[in-house]
Amino acid sequence: AAIDGGVAGDVKEESGVKITRSKKCPLLLYFDCDENLDELSPDNPTLKRGVSVYIGLDKNTKLEKVFARYCEIVNSNATSNVNHVKMDDFEFLHTTILDKTNTVEASAMMKNDHIKVHRERSKDRAIMLESIRLQRESDRKYFENLRQLLPNLQPEGTGCDVILDCKGKVVDERGYRQNVLATTVRANSVLLSKRCKWLGQKILYAREEKMRVDEVAASERLERRNRSTSSSLENRSLQQSDGEDDVVPAFPQIAGRDNVAVGNQHHAAEIEDDEDDDEITAKNGESSGTPNGNPCNGIVQVTLDHPPEAVKLLLEYCYTNRVHSLGHEAFTKASRYADPKDVGFLAAKDSGPVSPFKKHSWPNGGLPDVSLHVALAGIALAEEAHMPRLSLMCEIAASQLVDPKNVIDVLSACQLQQQKTGNRLPLLRKAAILDCVMANGSVGVEKLYESTSFK
Repeated sequence: AAIDGGVAGDVKEESGVKITRSKKCPLLLYFDCDENLDELSPDNPTLKRGVSVYIGLDKNTKLEKVFARYCEIVNSNATSNVNHVKMDDFEFLHTTILDKTNTVEASAMMKNDHIKVHRERSKDRAIMLESIRLQRESDRKYFENLRQLLPNLQPEGTGCDVILDCKGKVVDERGYRQNVLATTVRANSVLLSKRCKWLGQKILYAREEKMRVDEVAASERLERRNRSTSSSLENRSLQQSDGEDDVVPAFPQIAGRDNVAVGNQHHAAEIEDDEDDDEITAKNGESSGTPNGNPCNGIVQVTLDHPPEAVKLLLEYCYTNRVHSLGHEAFTKASRYADPKDVGFLAAKDSGPVSPFKKHSWPNGGLPDVSLHVALAGIALAEEAHMPRLSLMCEIAASQLVDPKNVIDVLSACQLQQQKTGNRLPLLRKAAILDCVMANGSVGVEKLYESTSFK
């Protein structure tokens, strides 16, 4: 049961009578201790997780008075005067951290709202924000230095020389194929060719095919231009020969005393036909620009039979040698560390890959941010691209996302992958069979057979 915390401040009825009972007040707030806070006041029953204290107040009451009243109730249950708590020892949360200078009305709270009580963590947040800032600064410098090592891409400003057209689709939990707004992913061929030989070979084939198509198109344009020029010259010569007998002087002479040719020169007939010239000029203008009129002619397009979500995982791994969205466990278990017997304990501790976050500072608590089917698609792509470490990372992430609802899809994917590449995906099989199917004994097997996949 909740503890009665009394009334915060002076709360009066419309008649002006002071209210002394909390439940008679216009507003009532519940303070729920959301974690064990014994280190602030040992053996204090009000600081145990799950204990609630309700306090009555008015809508114009400052939250500072309400928080002070809560601290008075906590200190009244303390075992000694030494273990008294202060308002600054707590953080009060209601969708966000509450500001003690605001009123209840300004904080958009209503009657019977619950406020969570946490230990004050401003220093921890400052340390976390600083670590995130340093990590982002490190990533920014890494990509800046990496960009300086790459050749200047043409045309300038494109930021890529390869476009990956991803034809695959991810299947959701209901079995539907999900469409995405954009199926193309931009990439850089220099890095991909070094990190992924499979994708580099595809880029090389696409570039050779594009050069062959461009050469054929250029020869066809040149042939059409020559054919059009010769046809235009023939038409012009025929027009001139047909009009020689019918030429009329542009300025006919007038008979009389002044009928004398000036300088023995006569004005010839003027014949103009600009249509052919305009046609030739237009065609020359088209050919004078970039081939095919495409300003991004240097970009190569490669078609992949994999979904764009999985391709982005591959690109992140190729560029940074890690994939944040696969989680902390995938990063650590797939990394290589030196043997302490070979280099010593201290050297082995400082060796190995550098984690982008501290163990307890990973996004989403270190769990994968991708769906199960995206992780499975990443396994299929990594296996085809011959990148075993990325395949292992995706397998570890998928093993954390297995549940009784999708265990059939997981086992089917394991069997299909074994038939394709020979990889049994042992970690994923173990998570599916032992943690989902056999965890509850025969009950788990019966629930598995009740699935719609066996009907």
